[in-house]
Amino acid sequence: MKKSKAVVVANAALGTLMRVIGFAGAVLFFAVSISLAIEPDLWGAIVGFVFTAIAVAFFFRGVKIECMIKRFRTYILLISNQNMTLLSSLAAATNQTVDFVRSDLQKMINRKFFFDARIDDDALEIKIGGLRQAATEKSAQAAVNQTAQAQWETVKCAGCGATASKPSGGKGICEYCGSPI
Repeated sequence: MKKSKAVVVANAALGTLMRVIGFAGAVLFFAVSISLAIEPDLWGAIVGFVFTAIAVAFFFRGVKIECMIKRFRTYILLISNQNMTLLSSLAAATNQTVDFVRSDLQKMINRKFFFDARIDDDALEIKIGGLRQAATEKSAQAAVNQTAQAQWETVKCAGCGATASKPSGGKGICEYCGSPI
């Protein structure tokens, strides 16, 4: 995920740079407008408006990239920290449609935000090389912990009224008063 972070930072910087260039172009437009008001010139007006159109395009593209990067950061956090790989879960967490999330994740894969990743259309899930292995190991450990917990039950001691634990279906001794439970 470190490589993903570097790609996110680089794209965020690109979005900011494009937005700044667009803003500088807007300032240039005002300068050209003032110049044309003082001394009208057809070619100067054409060049000024072309540069302005380019600057506006840069500005809006930069804003679009920044919004996209914000969504991508959310996906990366959900996938890496919470092991949320189902597209329906990601869609619910981000208040988007499954198709929108699938499109965004495919863009992320194409732009190398994730390495060794693909979208499994049958399972509607993103599969990332090492992440799935770690999630499987966590699930197995959780199942072992749950099984270990299921082997014990909590009961109320008849002698002192305290809550105690004993093996499920077995006998135990109250740790407070020593009576059999």
